[in-house]
Amino acid sequence: MSVVCKLAHLVAANDVIDLLPRMFEKRAKVQASRRRSDAEIFRLFGRPFEPSFFESAYETTQTQLVHLFGLHKLFETANSHQD
Repeated sequence: MSVVCKLAHLVAANDVIDLLPRMFEKRAKVQASRRRSDAEIFRLFGRPFEPSFFESAYETTQTQLVHLFGLHKLFETANSHQD
């Protein structure tokens, strides 16, 4: 991986971290106005954790983020309440 690419990844990660508080504020507003249950929405995702980009570093990062944000638990809970 080139130095430019590595720097781009660092800049992108920094941007995500900087924007997290604003993202969570916006998410809270969206969640407050929802009309559908988690189960109804989660059914639409199919296989949400199947990698969309096949590179080991990407897959590792994806798995770490899924666990960091507890997404796997959300989907397990929703799937256990399906018809």
